[in-house]
Amino acid sequence: MKTHLKFFSFIFLLFFVSFQWSFAQTMVQVNASDPNIQYIGRINNSNPNSIIFGYSGVSIIAKFQGTRIDAILVEGGTGGIATTNYFNVIIDGGTPTVLKLNVGQTVYTLASGLTDGIHTVELFKRTETSVGKVTFNGFQLESGKTLVAPNPLPTRKIMFIGDSQTCGYGNESSNTTPSSGFTSVNENNYKAWGAITARNLNAQYHCIAYSGRGLYRNNSGSQIGTALTFFDQTIADDTSQIWDHSKYIPDVVVINLGTNDFAAEVSSSLYTVDQTTFTTAYLNLITKIRNVYPNAKIFCTVGVMMSDYYPAGGLHWTRIKDYVQSVVTTKNNAGDSNVFYFMMDPQSPPYGEDWHPTAATHNIMATGITNFINSKVTWTSCPGLVSLGNDINVNTAIFPITLNSNSIARAGVTYKWYKDGILIPGATSPTY
Repeated sequence: MKTHLKFFSFIFLLFFVSFQWSFAQTMVQVNASDPNIQYIGRINNSNPNSIIFGYSGVSIIAKFQGTRIDAILVEGGTGGIATTNYFNVIIDGGTPTVLKLNVGQTVYTLASGLTDGIHTVELFKRTETSVGKVTFNGFQLESGKTLVAPNPLPTRKIMFIGDSQTCGYGNESSNTTPSSGFTSVNENNYKAWGAITARNLNAQYHCIAYSGRGLYRNNSGSQIGTALTFFDQTIADDTSQIWDHSKYIPDVVVINLGTNDFAAEVSSSLYTVDQTTFTTAYLNLITKIRNVYPNAKIFCTVGVMMSDYYPAGGLHWTRIKDYVQSVVTTKNNAGDSNVFYFMMDPQSPPYGEDWHPTAATHNIMATGITNFINSKVTWTSCPGLVSLGNDINVNTAIFPITLNSNSIARAGVTYKWYKDGILIPGATSPTY
């Protein structure tokens, strides 16, 4: 009898293991290069099936069939309290849930038990580059299910260039002691003022921000890796790939920098901010922006972490307002009327980690800059048809667009397509 029970148990175990193995095999991989996957933000796609990114706010969006979706992600952080990456997972536009990455784990279930139909998933990187890079190798779907054509992205585009405030440093902290130190779990870029503003404006969101960095000097006193440098990098501090600015042409660029330049003064008088050096660096950054985004509206903002009472006698708040206003005035006087100054009031308690603004304060910041942008920007669209001739020259592709030269009316014509003045080999059909 015992022998029969053992045999039965063995057969049941084999069946259970077989069932488990069979169930695991029902998920199939969708490569990161699938054309139905949308990416917003700076990514290194030199290997299109292994997408690497670091900046806060990078989004991966897809529409999929079925009841479940997994993501294949490789954590580049080391797993400490300041070096663990977190994402928001948003299914069908619902309330975000938090995904924590683990060193050594690669497959993460983003949603399961959904109704069997078409759903939308968005992976939004909450944490910044200093926490660690992340590699996305694709999704996994149930066998027989596929991605489907996504909804079009917003045509409006906005970029934020900043420091820890723009990253969302400590904005979800519930600590009563502001000098608590940085923990990546409490950094939520989705609730940072830039991301909120982008959603307010129904715009794509591009975040170029790094905690502790300044215009010409960082809060440590170092002048390495400032905004003038990381503005041109696909991943901050990674010199292996320079960002191709033509991949994303913003309508609006918002700058919030300078807090860390002044913060260095607290540690040493050697780091006292010189007005000429500061304004020259700011003007150089605007020149960089203007060279690659000639038509963008540029908003130079100040606030919310500075004051005139700390450090005593430093007058940081008064000085940065004067310096940034002088930068905007200089550009306006030189004929650039699309550079604007915007002041945000200093924050009030409670505070997030290390005296940073809370999510509630970020909402206030976002409301202010949203209203100001709308007062200065006339958002336009181009509905209808455009008639194009035989030779068509698109100087810069501002957003993904399909051009059609009315092939019925011009049948038999061999077309030539150019990008940035260069003939595109093999592009001879009426549509490109």
